[in-house]
This record gives sequence, C-alpha cells and structure tokens, in this order.
Amino acid sequence: MEVSEVMTKEVVTVGPHYNVADVAGLMHARGIGSVIVLEDQRVLGILTERDILKVIGAGEDPKNVAAHEALTDDLYTIGPDASVDEAARKMTRAKVRHLPVIAEDRVIGILSIRDLVRWSVRDMAEATEELPHVELSRQVLSMVHPTDPGARS
Repeated sequence: MEVSEVMTKEVVTVGPHYNVADVAGLMHARGIGSVIVLEDQRVLGILTERDILKVIGAGEDPKNVAAHEALTDDLYTIGPDASVDEAARKMTRAKVRHLPVIAEDRVIGILSIRDLVRWSVRDMAEATEELPHVELSRQVLSMVHPTDPGARS
C-alpha cells in the first residue's frame, strides 16, 4: 500500500510568527500532533507536541516563543508513492512521529503514527475476517460482554 492511501490529506499550517501557545491551542482543537510552519508557501519546518514540551520544559512562556523559534527544521519527508512499510521504517530510524508527504515541492499530506496504527488495525481486521474462529470469538465475547445491557441472560 502507498503512503498516499493512508496519509492525512488535510495539512494544518501556521505562519512563522504564531506563538507556541496559540499553535498548541490549534493542535488541541484539531486533535493533531503537529503543524507545518510555512512562510510564503515555503516549508520552514514542523512544530510537534515534542517541540512544545521542549519550550515549556525549558521554562519559557509559550506565548512569547514564535513557531519559527521552536520548530524542527531538520525535516524528514516522504513521497506519496512510497510504500507504507518504507515510511514506517523511516519514522522508526529517524525517531519521528510525523512525516510530511511531499510532491512537486509541495506538502500534499502528512503521515502520522496514528495513520499507521489505523492502517495496521484495518489491515489486521481484513486479514482475519476470513478466519472462522474470529466469528466464534465475537459471538462468545458478545455473550460475556454484551453491548446492550439488557441482552445478558
């Protein structure tokens, strides 16, 4: 499977002068772990939860630190046609949780650990659909842990 099939296509970006506190609020509101920092459509880097923790851990006020001062500019990226396995290996080697997906010098998506977990779980579920013991296990589990409180006998 290719990265383009698994990646998040809606990339959240901020300008370099956003303060880290505002970026953290945006990330929280969107339920994401990173934003891409752009200046005039040029990627300056990525600002992640870890970068925000570094600011706070250093005792700095996140309202007084600009995104461009806190971001990671040593950016690891991947192309949309790369395999998901290649992306996972790259993330593991680089010890990063987000890979911007680049095509024609533009960010077209982002691949996160969360995306890989969703893909992995979906892949495992599809692989086990045909196994007869899985359906039996589901039936047993539904008797032991019914989803409808009144269904237990």
